[in-house]
Amino acid sequence: MSKDRIGQLDLNLIFVFDALLRYQSVTRAATSLNLTQGAVSHSLKRLRVFFADPLFSRGVGGVVPTPRAIELSHTVCEIAGLVRKGLLSEARFEPESAGRTFTICMSDLGELTVLPSLIAAVRKESPQSTVHTLHAQIADVHALLESGEADLAISGYPPGNVEIYQQKLFARSSIVLANRRVHGGEELSLETYCQAAHVAIVPVLGGISAVDQVLAKHKLQRNVVVTTQHHLVIPFLLDGDPSLIATVPQDMAPAWRRHEDLRSFPLPFEFPSFEVSQFWHGRFHTDRTHVWFRKLVAECFQSASPGGVPRFQPDEIMSGANNDD
Repeated sequence: MSKDRIGQLDLNLIFVFDALLRYQSVTRAATSLNLTQGAVSHSLKRLRVFFADPLFSRGVGGVVPTPRAIELSHTVCEIAGLVRKGLLSEARFEPESAGRTFTICMSDLGELTVLPSLIAAVRKESPQSTVHTLHAQIADVHALLESGEADLAISGYPPGNVEIYQQKLFARSSIVLANRRVHGGEELSLETYCQAAHVAIVPVLGGISAVDQVLAKHKLQRNVVVTTQHHLVIPFLLDGDPSLIATVPQDMAPAWRRHEDLRSFPLPFEFPSFEVSQFWHGRFHTDRTHVWFRKLVAECFQSASPGGVPRFQPDEIMSGANNDD
């Protein structure tokens, strides 16, 4: 590349390119850079001229990178990351005056138990910022974090170890949920549990739930008649068919307690609790805005105490390299 060509490439254009790659939206890119949409559109025109390629085309809900943009993406993101880390690391983040959209991959259960307190905290600490949630397949979460399309993932399922950091938030235990019109006894025996018709939560299409994996180790099997990826539909399914039962996270209590005919039982076998963590990509580990938001999320989990389960201290952070899960 000639010196004349290099001189035509304004460093600010690299940040616009990076933001468009991360958010695939002119509006969200502009918000993240504290620019107007018009300024981002103008920068995109300059980028198109420089690279002699459209770079981004209109798509559903935003813009889609062209093959040339995808080819350049690694270099662009690396340059932007190096500048942020090496030259702008001391830049301050002022939440009270900043306007930023924070995107989190989380389940419907997370939206029920934590999102209300998180929204309240964000509106208090950073009134101009907003929160957006994504329901993503586990296999897609790593790419969403790497690209910056999602800032965080809150889940019990690590989205890959490479370049992923995690912070444990709480340990989730499980209970059996049933309709008291059919299951009215004091306890639920293991035999009754296995023979009953079950609704199973299976996060991956065609996968095997953690409950069935544990039962299989003891040469046991339950009668699964319905599988779903969504927690909050279960109380309605049990209302519609009182013969059904379901093994659900204890922190689903705010949802099922609204249904008068539903009750809970302890599991009739040993089933380990599992840890729910927030995950983020190493590219954003030292980003001041990300650090602030992750701290806010951890504090919300500490105060929300879903299901009254144990807490982890918010400073326990592991990198992917140290995570053996």
